[in-house]
Amino acid sequence: MKNTGITPADYETYLTHLRRLVSLPSVFSNPDDVLKGIQYCKEIFEKNLSGCRIYTDSKNNLLAVPEEIDSRKPVVILSAHIDTVDADPSEWIPPYHPWKYYEDDKEIVARGVSDCKAGVACELFLSGHIPSPANLVYTVTFKEEGAGEKTSVAIAEQLGSVIPLHPEENYLIVLENTVRIEEPPVLSVFTKERGNFVIEVRGTMGELRDILLQLDRWNPAAVIPEGEDITGWRGIRQNGGHFCGFSREENLLTKIILEAPPLTTVRAGSRENFGTVPVLIETAETEFEQVHSLILSLRSFDSVGSVADELKGFRFRELKSFRISPGFNSEIEFKKLKLSGLLESFRLKYREEMGLDYSYNTGTSDGSIICNSLR
Repeated sequence: MKNTGITPADYETYLTHLRRLVSLPSVFSNPDDVLKGIQYCKEIFEKNLSGCRIYTDSKNNLLAVPEEIDSRKPVVILSAHIDTVDADPSEWIPPYHPWKYYEDDKEIVARGVSDCKAGVACELFLSGHIPSPANLVYTVTFKEEGAGEKTSVAIAEQLGSVIPLHPEENYLIVLENTVRIEEPPVLSVFTKERGNFVIEVRGTMGELRDILLQLDRWNPAAVIPEGEDITGWRGIRQNGGHFCGFSREENLLTKIILEAPPLTTVRAGSRENFGTVPVLIETAETEFEQVHSLILSLRSFDSVGSVADELKGFRFRELKSFRISPGFNSEIEFKKLKLSGLLESFRLKYREEMGLDYSYNTGTSDGSIICNSLR
């Protein structure tokens, strides 16, 4: 790291940024809190960087763009998002807490550490060691999680216009979920990423069971009854976690929907937060069949066309635009790049200190959203 002057002693600076970021709750459904996180990052960039235009765009993403980019050379765009999914502190086992970080010699634990505040902290750290970034662009996404608009679409619109690019070779590096805690730790290089298609269907419990049986690859993320003033709820819990890590078979909500009698009403999760497995699933018996909304997620390498074919004959609503839902596979192209060779040299030189794993991202990041939104 002699070109940047970074030494192992500087690691504490990185941890200071990470501790500060995870102490600032930034749930995507609370935009005012997310803005506080963006403002903290903006202040650090303004302190560290020279020769950059530092600004928030029309969708509140934060960008630090060199005033003079040489489009004759490759451009590197670093990407990380500041928002997180929500959390219920009662579901966390002490000493862990979503909004109060726990730290020991091995780990820092809080909501959003890996997804994706470790990546944001990396950008802040690098900005203090690469003060004249040349062709290095920093971006911090305002909203990557949950239902609705994904704000990195606005970042994609700026690439090649507001942000000049090399005509053939540019690097979008998404700093999300890239390190596994092992001995030694493992750096994952995701040259592939699964897409995430999310739909909402409606029907009685019997109709939803039939839909779930026919769409046998889709995983139920939430179910919302449309009836009001229902009493007699009984609850059952399952372990929570990010939705991309739970199969349909492991998800207790699948079993409950498939086995529920017709006069059963079920509620779990929400339309807005389909990124985490619903911990609490509640059921109640009613005198008539209730209409429910069922949120289904498909995480796969399917194209928009193949998903559309699979859904023919079903009435559904896209909770996330299909246009930005597919993943990507750049494995073949990546192996041709100079970066691939540099990483291999790194792996051989430091194999006793860090492993290197070429794999695919089980979730969906701004990598897919930005690539799907490019002109």
